Amino acid sequence: MRFSWRVSFFLGLSLLPGMTELEAMIVRKYPMKEVLKQSQYVFEGRVRSVDAQKQRFVVELKRELKGTSPFSRLNLNLKVSPKKEHPGLLLKRVRDGHPVVIFGTRVRGDFFFLGYTDGTWFSMGSKSAPSKDPASRGPAVCAFRYCELYLRRTYSGKTSELLKLLPDVLASRKPAPAYDPKVKPGVGPELKPAGKD
Repeated sequence: MRFSWRVSFFLGLSLLPGMTELEAMIVRKYPMKEVLKQSQYVFEGRVRSVDAQKQRFVVELKRELKGTSPFSRLNLNLKVSPKKEHPGLLLKRVRDGHPVVIFGTRVRGDFFFLGYTDGTWFSMGSKSAPSKDPASRGPAVCAFRYCELYLRRTYSGKTSELLKLLPDVLASRKPAPAYDPKVKPGVGPELKPAGKD
């Protein structure tokens, strides 16, 4: 049986409170072409205000690639992840000013977002209500779920290259990156400390 990521994630969110090991990671074949088709919103963001101690960071909207984003930024709370090692994995791969691609959709009133940055995919959900006026968009409070280890098969290259390619893919001028089943599950490389090569 095939489920879209929108449906599978929503089912994960719908499980009873108190269940800590939600196995809702995306493990099926999921090509970029399908990610883009199922995403209502695709936008370029920039990381800001990383707080490793509080396990929080913010992704600010920089450029819309598909649709009109309902939020101006995503305030991400990593503490709520059922995978306790995943917040630490993600925090080693983001810093202020770092580019992120966000793919988003709305399911029964809730929002689901996939984030991508230099080989690392992650998922998050939000119950925030968007403003009815796009000119006064506010933030979404998001709950971090997991680093999506298997989505590296969907794409595992540089964020800058993906951002350069996506406008042409969305305009049907170029094909989407091919799915590569040979890529091992995992996350991208850790960022080096600021100021070091």
